[in-house]
Formats: sequence, structure tokens, C-alpha cells
Amino acid sequence: MEETEKQNPRLAKREVLERLDLCGSPEVVKQLYDFGLLLSKDLFDRIKALEVKATSFAAYGAAIVSFLVATSASWSSVGNLSSKADRLFRWSLRTHMQHPRCQGAVAYANRGRQPR
Repeated sequence: MEETEKQNPRLAKREVLERLDLCGSPEVVKQLYDFGLLLSKDLFDRIKALEVKATSFAAYGAAIVSFLVATSASWSSVGNLSSKADRLFRWSLRTHMQHPRCQGAVAYANRGRQPR
């Protein structure tokens, strides 16, 4: 065999059929079947490992978000509330809340409150 044929793992359909014709022995078929089972077991083990890592990563992210939300009262008031950026943020928030599409949400959020 040439070096290029050894490196190319793809076979044409004709080559696959020729090789399958050579596997008429039940022992060879069983060995191929066992090898396929071994490959699929290895694949499933790798998928399980990835799922465990993804689940751990998602749980860690959720824990961080939960911690930040739970402690937001203590750190959200830190900083200069009269800064230019804060005034700009509050202005943009008021401007967007006056948009007609937001009126239902604003009315719902303000239900039961006395107007200022």
C-alpha cells in the first residue's frame, strides 16, 4: 500500500462492500461487533464526562448569580449615586418607561402605590 492510502481513513462504497464480503466468518463479525460496542461505550463515557462538567459549570454560575442577587441590598447602594453616569441611567430608564409599549408594565409595577 502507498503512504497516502494508509493516511486516508475514508473508503469508497465499493471498497467497504469488498471488505464486508471478506468478513463471511461469524468470528470476524463478532469481533467487529465487539469493537463497535467498545467504541460506542467509550463515546458514551466521554459524553457523560462532558455532561457532568457542564452541569457543574451551570450550578456554579447559578450559585454566583444567586449570591449576587441575595447580597445586592448591601452592595447596590455603594458608590456615588449623584454621578453623571447614574443620572444618565435614571434619565434613560424614565424615558423608556414613558414609551407606550411599557405603560402596561409600569402600571402593573406601580399598582397600589400612591402617586408622588
